Amino acid sequence: MRIRNVEVVPTSLSCQRILLILKENSFCFEYIVKTRQLAELLPYEAENVARALGETISLARRARFWTQGDLAAKMGVSVNTVVNLEKGRPSVSLAQLLKALWTLDRLNVLQDSLRPELDPVVQAEGLRRIPRRARGDRHG
Repeated sequence: MRIRNVEVVPTSLSCQRILLILKENSFCFEYIVKTRQLAELLPYEAENVARALGETISLARRARFWTQGDLAAKMGVSVNTVVNLEKGRPSVSLAQLLKALWTLDRLNVLQDSLRPELDPVVQAEGLRRIPRRARGDRHG
């Protein structure tokens, strides 16, 4: 079976054979690579926040005189995960980020974002729902 001149390969083929087929059909290989890269892209503002969180984690770790290996061991993750955290890479899971902040006793970095009263949209919606005039208690 062929789809756009690309052979659909059975699952019994080795990964090397699949890569060879994909490379021979470069448009398909480039599509897969580019799609993966696009999936990891963040909006500019989110990228800056991820980078700032990574710098915060790195600074907190170094202030405690811990190596990346020390933090990784305390978190139960690989050193590569800590490196990715500190670089603000989007491939790091939220759970790993929270675990790093907890390990460093820095969860307060995110706590302000959990306060709905600081969100202007929540404030506007709340004000909109407040009645324009107070009514007396009808049951009293």
